[in-house]
Amino acid sequence: MSAQDPDPPVPDPAAAAATPDGPALVAAFGRVAEAVELARETAAAGGLVDMAGLDRRVDALCRAVVALPADDARRFETVLDDLIGRLDALAATVRAQGPAGTEETGAGDAATRRVRASLAYGRPKD
Repeated sequence: MSAQDPDPPVPDPAAAAATPDGPALVAAFGRVAEAVELARETAAAGGLVDMAGLDRRVDALCRAVVALPADDARRFETVLDDLIGRLDALAATVRAQGPAGTEETGAGDAATRRVRASLAYGRPKD
């Protein structure tokens, strides 16, 4: 899976809630985490990454978790922490690349905005 693949389907929150561990939801988080890691690796190698749609995918996954009963939703804390860590690493990598390598296409600024939008979902308040 690449960061540029079309958005994979996100499981219906009601369907995810029907199974206590939400395996379809866990798999969807895994696909997003893989895409984020691929984007980080690509950016670290100096390549341009297209993160269009990442914010929608993260938002849909977070909404699916929120729709779960509280006890089931708590099981996703580690998964969410992992994704946040990967998003933080991607943001740091994109910032480290700076706009110099992407000024010709303007992709640096757009990519940074997309990462910031994705990071807006941030860590939940304790």
